[in-house]
Amino acid sequence: GIWGEVVRTGKPIMINDFDAPNPLKKGIPNGHVKLENYLSIPVYSNMKVVAIVAVANKEIDYIDSDIKQLTLLLDGMWKFTQQHNDQSALKNALEKATESDRLKTAFINNISHEIRTPLNGILGFAPFIIQPDCSFEEKEMYLNILNVSSDRLMNTVTSYMDISLIASGNMGVHSELVDLSSIMKEVYEHFKNQCLEKNLELIINLPEKENQFILNTDKELVLKIASHLVDNAIKFTTRGSVELGYNISGEVENHEIELYIKDTGLGIALDAQIRIFDAFMQENIANTRGHEGCGLGLSIAKGLTELLGGEFRLESEQNIGTTVFVTFPLEKSHLPKQEKVDTPKNSNEKLRTILIAEDDELNFSFLETILKVHSSKLLKAINGQEAVDLCRKRPEIDLVLMDIKMPVMGGLEATRQIKLFRKDLPIIAITAFALSGDENRFKEAGCDDYISKPVNKEKLLDLITKYV
Repeated sequence: GIWGEVVRTGKPIMINDFDAPNPLKKGIPNGHVKLENYLSIPVYSNMKVVAIVAVANKEIDYIDSDIKQLTLLLDGMWKFTQQHNDQSALKNALEKATESDRLKTAFINNISHEIRTPLNGILGFAPFIIQPDCSFEEKEMYLNILNVSSDRLMNTVTSYMDISLIASGNMGVHSELVDLSSIMKEVYEHFKNQCLEKNLELIINLPEKENQFILNTDKELVLKIASHLVDNAIKFTTRGSVELGYNISGEVENHEIELYIKDTGLGIALDAQIRIFDAFMQENIANTRGHEGCGLGLSIAKGLTELLGGEFRLESEQNIGTTVFVTFPLEKSHLPKQEKVDTPKNSNEKLRTILIAEDDELNFSFLETILKVHSSKLLKAINGQEAVDLCRKRPEIDLVLMDIKMPVMGGLEATRQIKLFRKDLPIIAITAFALSGDENRFKEAGCDDYISKPVNKEKLLDLITKYV
């Protein structure tokens, strides 16, 4: 009809006798005012028709000057409307930019705080240990500060790495049959001392016959989820308790396992319960907050839960507490019984010969210091090729500690070559990468186990005892 013709041609249409025959007219709706004469014009913006405006029933005929005046009026109105919209958009953008700048400043301050604070503890107290007038009790206190600060720094760096992998879609999932009870018990043992220090009760609640149900999932990622949630609960709870556990729900054929972490802490305001899942966000990001952390715990836990195909929800009430639920589908099964293997006692009659493949002199000296007092004969290789050659020439080598990143030949390629002619020689990877999924990558190359830098002395000795 007439409106469509204006759109099609992009030109005004003027009809001064609406009753006269006109091929453009297609009728008007019932109840419409009777039209005597009619003028319709297009409104342009950036060479495109953005609106159609019509007027009708002028007492005298429409003329060309009416078209010019109406066009001029509507062009001005459209520009005013666009300017108003642009100003509103600019205002919104300015508000978002201001908020973003505020969050960026808080984020940078928090990152600086979370890195510099533990570094201050490490660099500040390390020289005190060698002071000649330092008592044994003082040395123990300084060493504890060094350990706590180092753990805090490592946790911060690991969290930054994990959130980067999640955001970029590069976090790998390696599923296996997992006993959730063993994970919960491991988390409980890890955090019980931290709760004691804050006078909090740490409760673990596991269902009866817990070993009848298993998860087919990534054990390392589930452990990270539970650890972040418990750490977060302890951080924001000043009195009362933190409880971790899980329940089994659903029909017989469609069981679900619901992991939960419950605390009696500060709680989270309703308007903040969505915001806190964003990376680097906390309900309170001010410099005056009374807790540490860079605001990644919940976002990592939620991201890993979704990566594993689970569901994540939160219930919280201020000054009452918070409960976080993580739900996974599970398979009903009996876990295979673990056969107890007696670890042979090491005897000083036969020294263990251990090859350390490490190109960094400082790292080698550290490993040497740990092992030389534990009945071990040590050999050194400064690159992967040298490690392969020594394993070929020295059949008395009982175990290899293999650095992954070395010159000439990397640790993984060296492991593959060694396993071709010494399949049963235990090789433990030592790596500074320590990303989620690395364990599977190392084992695929032939490594029997791995430990990440900085190396924990007790864990390293346990691994060596396990294989030698």
